[in-house]
Amino acid sequence: TTFVKGTSTYCNMPWIIFLQRTGIDKEDIWPADKTDYVRSLFNAKLFPVWHCTEDVGIKELLWLQGAEIEDNDVVLQRWKESWRLSLQDISQCVDINTEFQLRRDMSFQIGQADVKTVLAGMENKSLLPFFKSAVVEGYSDCLLVTLDTVASETDSPGVAARTLACIADVLGCISALKGSGGLRSGPAANKAWAKAFHKLEEGNIAAGVMALAAERLNWMDRADLLVRAARHYEGAEQILIRHAVMTARQFISSNPCEVAPIGQWIVARCPARIDISGGWSDTPPITYENGGAVTNAAITIDGKKPIGAKCRRIIDPHLVLVLGKDTESARHLVIKELCDLSDYTNPQSSAALLKAAFICADVISFKSGKSLQDQLMNKYGSGFELQTWSNLPQGSGLGTSSILAGAVIAAVWKASGRMYSNDSLIHAVLHLEQMLTTGGGWQDQVGGDIEKVGECLNTYWSQKKVMAPGCEPKLVGCMMEALKPSVYGQALAGAGGGGFMYVLTKKPNAIDDIKQVLTTLE
Repeated sequence: TTFVKGTSTYCNMPWIIFLQRTGIDKEDIWPADKTDYVRSLFNAKLFPVWHCTEDVGIKELLWLQGAEIEDNDVVLQRWKESWRLSLQDISQCVDINTEFQLRRDMSFQIGQADVKTVLAGMENKSLLPFFKSAVVEGYSDCLLVTLDTVASETDSPGVAARTLACIADVLGCISALKGSGGLRSGPAANKAWAKAFHKLEEGNIAAGVMALAAERLNWMDRADLLVRAARHYEGAEQILIRHAVMTARQFISSNPCEVAPIGQWIVARCPARIDISGGWSDTPPITYENGGAVTNAAITIDGKKPIGAKCRRIIDPHLVLVLGKDTESARHLVIKELCDLSDYTNPQSSAALLKAAFICADVISFKSGKSLQDQLMNKYGSGFELQTWSNLPQGSGLGTSSILAGAVIAAVWKASGRMYSNDSLIHAVLHLEQMLTTGGGWQDQVGGDIEKVGECLNTYWSQKKVMAPGCEPKLVGCMMEALKPSVYGQALAGAGGGGFMYVLTKKPNAIDDIKQVLTTLE
């Protein structure tokens, strides 16, 4: 019921429309005293009582909402002959508290179903607003059980990982309701959760989720304990994310080619990268809820590519790992036994990335029953020396680790006689970083899709023209139209339009082509 204030009266808009559409005379239902319209709204006998034994269908219900139906006259007559109640009559028969609770329950059940659909369907929709509402309304226990069920019943480690991230969010909401519990970011190494983590590492998602739920009951009493529980759920989530991303293995392929001669270096040099926008949006759980992409640009430092790796075959059947480019300061590590590679999952161990690269590139099988020397001699008749370097300071934020991983795998593949595509290399870096357990973003090693960047420029210029009408002079419009076939995108540099015009050309170093097009304009 909606009340709209007029000049001197109030009217019930939905039912006025209903009465007009059905042709019912207000005199049939309105009280004789027209001076008290507000009271008459509650006294009007509008609501029919139709028993469940009668043939009441969707059309009758729609008709009550003012919809036109084929049997309009029949239903109208039936309405007139029915026993009808007013809002005042109904209110005397209703327990208001119970009614509101039923509506809260219904709202939660609808949201609960939506949560299941979003998670199972891997939809990019944020569920956090519903979680906050459900916790405030007292549905946190039911919500946690729902999420436990989704996580334990799915066969997808990606769906399970996102669901565990959702449980962490719910625990964070409960903590906020109880008081300040501290920062969500922090350690997740309490031994009480180790059993659950172990089951997840084994790939037994259902058992791991149930073990997490059992341990969670011990951490629900205080805000600080809830935050710590949320941290452990995020730790569990990372395990499953690692398993999910490891499925990138299916997109990695390479073909045999001629093996490099012993002693010949295969060198890969790479630029660094700056992220122009979208940082962290490619990282779970952020990307689960909202989707995301990072726009990168490759850069050189002092005119040089700062990141690199080189690999060569050596006569001795072992691995030589060299960290650093300078001969004097570089660290050397000689791997002669397979067990010396076992710490590749610890990113803090010496040369962990290089160790993992040989396994990721299928040069070495860590699970093989053969010794390291036998594997190297049987497949290559030699060992390998791998050297890496970076001229960037640690923590530069320029994508060093991911880009270095790409350089390493490219060099190792080529030296061991494998051809590969850029797509396979991209997925190999994803796989390698998960082997290292470092996680991180999923797009550091992927530079900006030029065509998409051009689309962004065009959209940006369209938005500028809406904000500042007339900012595109006729000549500029003609220039842009003429250049369309030659460019991916174009805009004027001024914040409100105007300023210099810049274009992103489809061909590199196309300044002469652009000049030629522009000279054709009058």
